[in-house]
Amino acid sequence: MSLRPRRVRHEIDLIAVAKGNATMVECKYHNYKGVFTGLKEAMYTYARLLDIREGYAIDHLGAKIEKAMLVTNTKFSEDAITFSSCRDIELLGWHHPERNGLERIIDTGRLYPITTLHSLEADETAALAKCGLILVRDLLRFNLGDISEKTGISGHRLGGLSGQARDLLG
Repeated sequence: MSLRPRRVRHEIDLIAVAKGNATMVECKYHNYKGVFTGLKEAMYTYARLLDIREGYAIDHLGAKIEKAMLVTNTKFSEDAITFSSCRDIELLGWHHPERNGLERIIDTGRLYPITTLHSLEADETAALAKCGLILVRDLLRFNLGDISEKTGISGHRLGGLSGQARDLLG
């Protein structure tokens, strides 16, 4: 979603609205192990929030953006956590918050990404994603013949991936 507040245009990943309150959600995805989301990302999120607060309201939903949330698939640096807590930026990442981090939400909801399947090739991942199959459980919800036709992945190969999905989801 693109917003034009008072100063510059912002690309917003998500706006969550509940009970008349709106939260701007910034999502940061990292592909590599050992990478963390740091102070720069937290400060950037806060600066965006300040600019948006001054110039944009969601009139048709009856809510104004007053809060920010930073979501990542990695851990946060201590500086990012400290800064965010002082600026009331909600954080969701790996092991943060401590007892309800992203990994717990994934496990509890069984929301394993399709990339969890250990033998999936990059081109297969892209083909499945293009068809809207993002989670492991998505692979079990549809007819494998239909998936094969849409993705070009052989039925035999999809059968093996489907078996992995069943094993993972128990």
